[in-house]
Amino acid sequence: MPDTRMRVLDTNALSYIQRGQKPWVSRLQSFPLDQRAVTVITMEEQLRGRLAQIAKANQRSDLSAMTYAYASKVGGSRRLFPHSASPAF
Repeated sequence: MPDTRMRVLDTNALSYIQRGQKPWVSRLQSFPLDQRAVTVITMEEQLRGRLAQIAKANQRSDLSAMTYAYASKVGGSRRLFPHSASPAF
């Protein structure tokens, strides 16, 4: 019988994966997409962390770079707007 258990990632595990730590990424990739999950609490902690980074940005260029980095993570290969346009916002 195949293993169909869900793998629920906590905030630390998700952070390691987002940073590209190979053992964590490899392990995650060994499970089918429909067996991977994160909790609402993990998503809230991730969002709070990103918002805290943005709040600390004290120069327009810092804010622009952080906004672009966040959009890149959220959108994957899709971008919310081109990096060259960010200073206009």
